[in-house]
Amino acid sequence: MSGTLKKLIIESFTDEQFTGSPADTFTTMFNPSSYAVKYAVEYEEDQGRGTSALPQKFKQTKPIDFSIDIIIDGTGASEAKEEVIDKVRHFLKVVYEFDGEIHRPRYLKVVWGTLLFNCVFKSANVKYTLFRPDGSPLRATISATFHGSVDDEKRVAEENKKSPDLARYHTVTEGETLPLLAYKYYGDPRHFLEVARVNNMNDFRALYAGQKILFPPISKTGEVAV
Repeated sequence: MSGTLKKLIIESFTDEQFTGSPADTFTTMFNPSSYAVKYAVEYEEDQGRGTSALPQKFKQTKPIDFSIDIIIDGTGASEAKEEVIDKVRHFLKVVYEFDGEIHRPRYLKVVWGTLLFNCVFKSANVKYTLFRPDGSPLRATISATFHGSVDDEKRVAEENKKSPDLARYHTVTEGETLPLLAYKYYGDPRHFLEVARVNNMNDFRALYAGQKILFPPISKTGEVAV
């Protein structure tokens, strides 16, 4: 029904495709007032000694981080009473505990309204701020962070990865040169002569639009493999 309050939930699964029903589910007592999504790109930082600053060489796109604060209240002031320790343990059981069937913590799905985030658990800090006379906690805040997770098949499809370890063909467009293409695929334009040799090119300068060029993988020695 429109306007119905929907709680944020965290579902756990035993496979990275999230098939079937969740193995377990954690439902928050209160919806968050905010959440944070962090995007990051990593570059190679190695640089020759005594050289000036070099162009940043792309290394990888890092997993997306999703952070959220989850409040647990055991006073019953605004909702049915729950034991704070039990609620915290349930959260950890869903997101953190080792699953013997898959030999790792489970894969997670955070769901709230239009938010749908597939992820794995990264870390959590649990802060207790209110206590009964016997010392048992009445309120806690879980500050949790999750890593974005994509299964291997979907990851390869989304990345369209052009790894130096993979052979692939390139269709030439107007204005492209072999040294520039060697830099694009290997990060080093000096490999253009080896590419020309592999493709039996008599003149590496005479590229034409529509021409297909094989860019073979790089060997462990850093040479283009034949």
